[in-house]
Amino acid sequence: MVFKFKQQAKPHPVCEMIEKIRQTFLKFGLSEVINPMIIEESEIYKQYGPEAAVILDRCFYLAELPRPEIGLSNKKLDKIDKIAPMWREEICSEYSKSSCCYCSQNLDTNSETILKTLLREYKKGNIEGDNMLEEMVKQLNISAQQASCILDEVFTELKEIKPQPTTKTLRSHMTSAWFSVLAKAHKKSEIPIGFFSIGPRFRREQKLDATHLYESTTASAVVMAQEFSETEIFSFVEKLCNNLGFKKINIIRKKATAQYYENNKEWEVYALINGNDVEIADFGLYSKRALKSYKITHSVFNIGFGVERLAMLSTKNNDIRNLVYWHMQEGVSFSDKELIKQIEIIEKPNTEQGLKLKELIAKTAKKYAFEKSPCRFNVFEDKFLGKKIKVSVVEKEENTKLLGPACLNNIYAFEGSIYGIPPKNSFKGTNNIKNKGIKANFNFLDAISSYFAAKIEERVLQELKKTDLPKANDKYGKNNKKTNFWQLKMAKTPAEVNIKISEPANRFITSNNKKIMLRGPIFMGIELKIE
Repeated sequence: MVFKFKQQAKPHPVCEMIEKIRQTFLKFGLSEVINPMIIEESEIYKQYGPEAAVILDRCFYLAELPRPEIGLSNKKLDKIDKIAPMWREEICSEYSKSSCCYCSQNLDTNSETILKTLLREYKKGNIEGDNMLEEMVKQLNISAQQASCILDEVFTELKEIKPQPTTKTLRSHMTSAWFSVLAKAHKKSEIPIGFFSIGPRFRREQKLDATHLYESTTASAVVMAQEFSETEIFSFVEKLCNNLGFKKINIIRKKATAQYYENNKEWEVYALINGNDVEIADFGLYSKRALKSYKITHSVFNIGFGVERLAMLSTKNNDIRNLVYWHMQEGVSFSDKELIKQIEIIEKPNTEQGLKLKELIAKTAKKYAFEKSPCRFNVFEDKFLGKKIKVSVVEKEENTKLLGPACLNNIYAFEGSIYGIPPKNSFKGTNNIKNKGIKANFNFLDAISSYFAAKIEERVLQELKKTDLPKANDKYGKNNKKTNFWQLKMAKTPAEVNIKISEPANRFITSNNKKIMLRGPIFMGIELKIE
């Protein structure tokens, strides 16, 4: 990797939900299509009938900038001469025997003609706006800076153009695109056919808040067949929702049917989540009137999911702004699933042998964790990075055990806090954390063993380089060239267990008055002997 980022790569929850829905639709045999996002308002009238006017009220209309007729007066030519004094001469000398690519006129003393031609071709649309500066540089033999100044200071009418409205709208419902797609598909495909499309929709919401944005994502599917029974439709919907993770659903017929659906043939789907019914989808049969407008003679079933709604449910986020634009929010928010990923081990061995030694330390320590002290248990005795070494887990004090009580703690994120919980004999309230919290993929012993393995690796490499070892104590041990001893005692902070919590996660926890409880009596010692 070229860049080493401090933060772990993070997928967007909406994109994760999109992929989950995609795979589910594909599993059901539906083919994926990309539907157009720009819809003519006439399509809305064909689909919605009398309801079209109020539907269009929620749409964003597109506007276009008209291309003006730009004259080339003497006053403008004088300004051009001041910006690019040599433009006439340079054209004559450079292209005296060539011709303009937009006209047949010879360029000899025709710099004004070339510029007039460029302006005319721009007006006609033969030169795209983003190519105009490049064409001026190439045809007039001037610099990009000079061309930019001419467009800005001489042809000021370009800045005075006002957008003119069109009858094109941004898609507010995926349905507005489906009718045209189905009108073409049913002529060349065997019935039944099924499609799905996932993409943005745009709605001119009256307010933007925790549940409303101008842009959101819809996952829509259509099935075209000779006819459908309600039993078939309900069975399809139930299986689809089950595959998306919603096992308990309730289907309710809507009292007011949208005009593009057949009367009394529109339903809402509610899922039972934490004891509450939450709407997750809307489905129905397209109206015969709307289908007839597109010369479609078959029946069409449609179902649509709001992707952000499903993502909010899966992440337990109650504000769509924080969910979609998490990177733009001043306050940082983490779900427990995200929070647990913000915890990592600080010091780790860098070699393959070091990693294997870390596993051996953890395995031996766990096996003899409750042996009475004083005690010593051999972990490894062999060559390590080219040096013969002996590693032991040691407890020198009497009347205790090999490991302290917190050494085997597991790590959980629960309701915005982080806890270190013993596997047995937990304190009051920890069963709830264990049952409902998100568990880390490593525990205290993993982090501690990683620390010891890294220290051993470091010492052996120093010995190989014949480097003088420190004479004084380091933070956790007394060492000389041949015998080294490290011990972790009472840990009051995560760092003293060799654990780090990211700065954003720390800020989130403290600002929300949550807890970080990664501490406790460790009392684990490691002895290294180098021969």
